[in-house]
Amino acid sequence: MKTLLLIFIIAGMMSTVGVYAAGFGSTPTTKSLAGSGNEAVAAPNTGTVDMGYVTTGDTVTGIKVTWTPSSAGDYDLTVVAGGTTGTLNVPSSGTVERTDTVTIAATEASAISTSNVVISEN
Repeated sequence: MKTLLLIFIIAGMMSTVGVYAAGFGSTPTTKSLAGSGNEAVAAPNTGTVDMGYVTTGDTVTGIKVTWTPSSAGDYDLTVVAGGTTGTLNVPSSGTVERTDTVTIAATEASAISTSNVVISEN
């Protein structure tokens, strides 16, 4: 009787393994939070943002950012190049395409593999 009961317990435990395995699928799913929907976002620029480097020999000393403000206003340009960060305040931007140079600490060009720019309106 004890052996038969042990067999049923083991069989019951083995039948749930498939349920646990199905819970650990390789493809993650994303669930929406209750009440959340699309949020309106106002971009501070229109069109594209182009970046270029200001160099002295093999050293990068600045990043040129070409962009078009969506409205006239006060903006901050923050650039991260390699591990170096630089910020430039543009107090009166206008609404036409412009090129601004953000100064960064002198960084060897070989140390920069990526560059990012964040444009925020004040």
